[in-house]
Amino acid sequence: MSSETMHVRPPTSPAHDFYEVMFQGTDIVSSYWQPMLKAIGRWQLEVSHLGARQVRANMMLANSLARAGTSSAMTQAYREYWDELSQSYSEANRNIATALSRTTAGSSAVVHMPSRRSRDTLQLIDGVEVQVQDAEGAYVRKVA
Repeated sequence: MSSETMHVRPPTSPAHDFYEVMFQGTDIVSSYWQPMLKAIGRWQLEVSHLGARQVRANMMLANSLARAGTSSAMTQAYREYWDELSQSYSEANRNIATALSRTTAGSSAVVHMPSRRSRDTLQLIDGVEVQVQDAEGAYVRKVA
């Protein structure tokens, strides 16, 4: 039996074609949104990293102020604190700008959906054998 004699099973509901088109459209739209979502994820990671570095700088400041014996040591602790914060902010701003510029430049790689598998072509009404061509081009026998 050749593939020309294969009978395609009709949809199981009247809305089948609508839902199939809707899901294919969702796949297409998601392929355009992937780079933006990736950039938003990078932005969130950078902001959380910035928060962790601020907490670390605050703890180091508290430790340094507790150990400071003179006013010059306190001034040195505050200077180190503000140096750490400004360095953290500048690094985070640079990384966020890099992540967002990759989205607008179109250089982000789009992850494509896996290839669709062929549908099951079992004929459940009369039990007729059907041969279906698989991905390699060979015919597979399907029997109901």
